Amino acid sequence: MSLKKTLKQSLSSDQIAALKGEPHTMSMEAPVAPTQAHVPEQPSATLTPEENAIIMQAKAAQNKMNTLGTVKSSTGSQSHMPPPNETFLEINGLPSGGEFYMSQMHGQPLRVQDLLLIQSMDGQNIISRFDQIFKRRLWGVDPSEILLVDELFLALWLRATSFEGYNFPAMPFACTSCAYESKPDEAEFNWGDISWDVSDLEAIKALHEEKGYYETILPKSEIPVKILLRQRKHLAAVQAIIKKDFWDYGKEPSNEYYELLVMSAILDIGATDIKQTAVYLQELSAMDFVFLIKEINKASLDAEAIVNTKCPNCQEINPVAGYPFRPDIYLPTDT
Repeated sequence: MSLKKTLKQSLSSDQIAALKGEPHTMSMEAPVAPTQAHVPEQPSATLTPEENAIIMQAKAAQNKMNTLGTVKSSTGSQSHMPPPNETFLEINGLPSGGEFYMSQMHGQPLRVQDLLLIQSMDGQNIISRFDQIFKRRLWGVDPSEILLVDELFLALWLRATSFEGYNFPAMPFACTSCAYESKPDEAEFNWGDISWDVSDLEAIKALHEEKGYYETILPKSEIPVKILLRQRKHLAAVQAIIKKDFWDYGKEPSNEYYELLVMSAILDIGATDIKQTAVYLQELSAMDFVFLIKEINKASLDAEAIVNTKCPNCQEINPVAGYPFRPDIYLPTDT
């Protein structure tokens, strides 16, 4: 089994392209209770009106936090809070089933400030730009802790919710009935035409459920390894390394190196950081490395979009696997 296979199952080709800065088309510990600071129930007569107001606001925020819960994460961070006086819709149908989040996820349609960010996205800023968008338009989980398996679903959900009645442009495909080869953006589909082919969710949930990660031991070196479900923060951390070590100097990393970084981001092998983990991986024996790849594949949550697309020629429905995120067609052009 190749490293390419590992990356294909744990990271989409579009997300890998983002790490390399190419134009492209688009994991957890046991729950930790949020730390609660003591906040007085009532205003104090010894404080100024402004100080009392701050205390009461903090109490209200603490009560709200207690009702939202947290994300299952090694950081134990609190869930992303909704702004006041805003309406959010419940998000259902996540590829992960929402099984790895402590809170129900909610979202709201995109706004002008988000559309401006999308219009100027490229391979080097798409992660940070969508981080800003997710922070504004989603709540129930910190955007950095969103599983990558759910990322495309959420991006498309935001688009569908923001532009109701406007279809998505389909990717080119060959019709299985009449063999017609569609042209780019010739066919269309709507949000209801998308389904998700998800890897064995229940089995992977069972592997991570007890500790929030899957733990294994390499057969030859007997080194213990923790394998995390891949989250957006892992992708962002890898991109930060590539930017600092390569892009800032006008260079690109080798395919082998960035693949090792991507792999290292979800592993705890006793190293101090992702780069040192990558060094350790290069020093593993062939037996240990192949075993680790198999274990990562076993413990990784993977999903692929299946788009039921109508053939422009014969009108038959074709299930087309995969739908890359493309900033250039994310926003409807015929609104």
